[in-house]
Amino acid sequence: MNAIVEELDLRKNNFSKWFSGVFALFSLFAFFITIETNDSKKWWTVVGVVMFGAIFYFNLRSKISISQQGLVIRDMFKERDIRWAAITSLGYNSSYHGHGVGLVLTINYGSPTKTVLLHAKNYKRKEMQRFFEILDQQCVYANKNEHFIKQAKGEMNWKEKLKMY
Repeated sequence: MNAIVEELDLRKNNFSKWFSGVFALFSLFAFFITIETNDSKKWWTVVGVVMFGAIFYFNLRSKISISQQGLVIRDMFKERDIRWAAITSLGYNSSYHGHGVGLVLTINYGSPTKTVLLHAKNYKRKEMQRFFEILDQQCVYANKNEHFIKQAKGEMNWKEKLKMY
């Protein structure tokens, strides 16, 4: 296991954060427009403010912190502390969902095995590439699929990504 030179924090990209923030502001603006009315539309705007405000807060809170001992993944409701030695396998695959396809980093750790799925598109590209490199260096004994190895070494071009689908 190699020593990590820098401490790294990966935060969600700006689109994820500010998209929900703009909708929270629009909902707040709509609430102030309907504040003097007595119909039920006013309460739907309150629901919008609370919902989009909560999504904005959770997007600000979500991050991955990397240190000498391991990594800490903070999601909406959980905080997972994963040690480097506990990681058993790493994978980088395509994931199909209702409106498209995304690239997902899969981290399996612990006994019994627990799984963390990280959507690569949600994070900044250069920081995510550095995260792949650190995972490759620190998890020497973990099982890795071929797509993960290519991405960690910087050999994954658009043609290789198309083969994943």
